[in-house]
Amino acid sequence: MNWNNRICESKGVDGVTSIYAVHEVYYDNETGEITGWTAEPIKLGGFDSIQDLVDLVSKIYYDAEYTLKNPSLLPVLNLSEIESKIGDKSST
Repeated sequence: MNWNNRICESKGVDGVTSIYAVHEVYYDNETGEITGWTAEPIKLGGFDSIQDLVDLVSKIYYDAEYTLKNPSLLPVLNLSEIESKIGDKSST
């Protein structure tokens, strides 16, 4: 299983406002199709070392920057659309 950090869009409590967060998204190795994602956005806390925190922030930044530069290759994911296609495959 492959994974990366993806910018995901969901609706706020008003059902209209878009809210963006970063989730880990998992893919089928053979098809590249999304198979799941973390239920909660990535949180930056509870690390054993500053280096672990910096490594995660760097990875998130790299993946988010790639999305901004290549939106057709790695678009923002709409979690509602994905759930309607493959069901709720979020995990904690």
